[in-house]
Amino acid sequence: MTLWREDEFEVMAQHRRGDPVHVIGSVWAPNSILAGFYAATTYDEQRWHTLYAIKRSQKIPVIIDGRTLIGEERV
Repeated sequence: MTLWREDEFEVMAQHRRGDPVHVIGSVWAPNSILAGFYAATTYDEQRWHTLYAIKRSQKIPVIIDGRTLIGEERV
């Protein structure tokens, strides 16, 4: 029996303003607040300009099976 469900969050970071944002890893957490805390404490070996924790299940499909989905209505 599971007490709560955890989701995977991709952790993305930027060193300095204007630098590219890179995926640096992931964390598992039951909510976005804890995901942010886990990301900040797990990836604190460097000083970041920006750090994001993005829920993996909220990914936005752009190209699937070679077909671009931008601008198409999804059902």
